[in-house]
Amino acid sequence: FLLHDHPVFGPASRALLEDARGELDGYARARLQEEIYRLVEDFDVAGLGKRPRDHCYRVDAADLFASAHKVAASAAEIEAMLERAGFFASAT
Repeated sequence: FLLHDHPVFGPASRALLEDARGELDGYARARLQEEIYRLVEDFDVAGLGKRPRDHCYRVDAADLFASAHKVAASAAEIEAMLERAGFFASAT
């Protein structure tokens, strides 16, 4: 899976997955969710930390531009990637 061999993310995500397999009360579930959000924050380029009420994560190119530093990309590189993917054409 993505980032399974990352020195921090891999072991931390495995530990969280083990925690998730057990019985969780409301407090433990909320704590686990917070730990997951905290773990993925450094890698989140899609706005997954926004936590919309309806649990639907809409596509927003602004999230990619705001997170370009997380993937060592410039705004021009992000724009070119979106253009190649047909993102702008599908928005019209």
